[in-house]
Amino acid sequence: MKPRIHVITLAVADLDRALAFYRDGLGFRTEGLIGTEFKGDETIPDGTPAVFHLHGGLMLSIYLRSELAKDAVVPLIAAKPGEFSIGHAVASRAEVDEVIAQAKAAGAAVTDSPHDRQWGIYSGYFQDPDGHHGRSSGTPRSTSPRPEWPPPKRGIDLGPSLSEQSEMICTRPYLVPTPTLTAPSRRAKMLSRGSHRSGFGRALTWRNKLRRLSAWLALVHLITHAGISKVASPGGRAGEKIRRTWREDRQSCGSARRCGHRRGRPWL
Repeated sequence: MKPRIHVITLAVADLDRALAFYRDGLGFRTEGLIGTEFKGDETIPDGTPAVFHLHGGLMLSIYLRSELAKDAVVPLIAAKPGEFSIGHAVASRAEVDEVIAQAKAAGAAVTDSPHDRQWGIYSGYFQDPDGHHGRSSGTPRSTSPRPEWPPPKRGIDLGPSLSEQSEMICTRPYLVPTPTLTAPSRRAKMLSRGSHRSGFGRALTWRNKLRRLSAWLALVHLITHAGISKVASPGGRAGEKIRRTWREDRQSCGSARRCGHRRGRPWL
């Protein structure tokens, strides 16, 4: 399972009241009640929720408590406030007071007025009409520097990890440590060259291609002019005709050293 959440569903007693609180009171964007055509009965849940589209792709859904129990196949129990809270982080203390005041004007009950917490935040709590807790939190109350996180490493320094090196390359290239240059081994050379096929070997660079082409041209020249009849010429009349042609060409060639011809081959 990947660590992500897409939808949070709140069980409510009255859909219209909860819809008015979150849409009109808090200003959450929604299309209203959806799925009204899916009617339920005593065992099949009704398919009418309301979905609010929040920032970051998260969706907040409200659903009747009785229908949610049917859908999850769990017994219907009374609501218990205080089991969880939904947080809303803002950038300043003034925004915390503004959010709490807006929720109170929409009909929420403020259970804890905004104040400084001992762990360093300024926050307050309110309760929606169905008893769900909402929390608005802001900046730390003190300006003292927080401890460094993650804590510094202790013990033997093994250098930056792969993730740290990737971050350095992307954001701070001047901090990337210079690797120590050592003479590569034979295996390292073979691995660096790569191969166009499985196993080790030279890559098909243009120099290697040129070497292979030169070798093939030399082989063709040797077969054509040096008179290796057993390899290059077929047997029978066709082979005799080719060998006769080679004899005539070789006798007519006056530069044996230049083209590699040699006179007096007994098999030609």
